[in-house]
Amino acid sequence: MPLVLSVQDLQQKEKQKDMERRIHVYSDPNEDLEDDLLPEYDFSKTKPNPYAERALRRRAIILERDIAEVFTTSEQVNKALRALIESVPTRARQEQAA
Repeated sequence: MPLVLSVQDLQQKEKQKDMERRIHVYSDPNEDLEDDLLPEYDFSKTKPNPYAERALRRRAIILERDIAEVFTTSEQVNKALRALIESVPTRARQEQAA
């Protein structure tokens, strides 16, 4: 059974997919959504979520059991991946980025 490095990220992705499905199923593109809001709902003072950008940068990586037994923390995985990236010739990295 694979190890999930960030269960929280997977749960967030599932919630996002579910919300997108609901929006797709229940929303009518021709319908004006503002008409559905009651007058007592005032969103004029809302602020952006200060944690949203950080959450979007995180990724969930699923490791196979044999790999998870060797790399038990995300720090270990990141260190190994960074070493692998550094071992790849610069030209190959540039071609992959393009």
